[in-house]
Parts: sequence; C-alpha cells; structure tokens
Amino acid sequence: MDKFSQALSSLLPKGYAWPRHPDAVWMRLLEGLAGSHQQLYDNTWTTAQQWLPQRTTTRLAEWEVAAGLPDPCFGFNQTASQRQGALMRRLRGVQGVYADSSPAAPGALVAALATVGYTASVAYNKPFRVGQSVGGRVGDLNGKLWITLTATASAVDSVTVGCYLKRIVPARFEINLIFT
Repeated sequence: MDKFSQALSSLLPKGYAWPRHPDAVWMRLLEGLAGSHQQLYDNTWTTAQQWLPQRTTTRLAEWEVAAGLPDPCFGFNQTASQRQGALMRRLRGVQGVYADSSPAAPGALVAALATVGYTASVAYNKPFRVGQSVGGRVGDLNGKLWITLTATASAVDSVTVGCYLKRIVPARFEINLIFT
C-alpha cells in the first residue's frame, strides 16, 4: 500500500495547504484511498491469474471443458495437480526434441509417454525394401507396420498406456506393448 499512497501523495500540489505529515487529514485520506487501490489491484491480479491455464485453480473445470478433458484414458479421479498437468499437455502438445517430427517417431512416442510419467523405449518395424533393410527391424503384423513399445508400468497402468497410445499413434501402426 506504500507505493499507492506515495503515488497519490505525489499528485498533491505543493504548499502549506497540502501537508505531507503522516498524521495530517489529507495523508490519512490518501492512505484510505491507497488501501482501496491496493485491494482492487490484488483482485484484478488474482482474476487475471485464474484465466491463465498454468496457474488456474478456480477456473480449472472451465479450462478442462474447453480442452475436452478429463481424458478417459487417465480416469476421472485425479488430483488437482494431475488435472492441471493434463490440461497443459493437451494445450501444449508433446514437448521434446526429436529428429523425426512424425507422431510415430520413436523419439516422439518416448517424449509423449515421458510427459505422462512413463519410461519407455520404442522401436518399429518397417516393410522390407531391397537395399535398405539390411540390419534393421523388418516385418509387418496383419499387413500394417507395427511399433514395439517396452515400458515400465504396472498391470493397471497397461490399460492407460494402451488407451493413450491408441489416440496418439497413427492408424497405420499396430501397437505391440511389452511391460517390464
């Protein structure tokens, strides 16, 4: 409140009629006005912060509706911090640097699973190509390319991981999950 009262007192004209002593009536009036300005500033700041998705607490449900959450893969019984994390993942997308920018790139899948708390390694089989398939993983499963994912997860989490991967992996891939 000191900054507001200093700002208001600096607006007063100079002279004996406008005393700057803390016990003067004008200064006590300015202290009261400064308190109102401080309260307005605090309320405005709090309201503005609630409209930022990374800081909201009271508007989290509205942000979730706008982002299509809660995610059925992760259930409806999440803590507020888990809900906040899911909201930010939905709004920002997968954060991570990887060489191949396709959503089925091994680096992209590892980064996507890391954002939801899973450690994984990813490899995928490619169709055989003469002159290019020496030493690589080759083959298909039911006529589709397939991704083998090795993750550290519990049996309950395997349903969550499978649901999440089915949503983010392109349809041309079959997912082969191996949990360790």
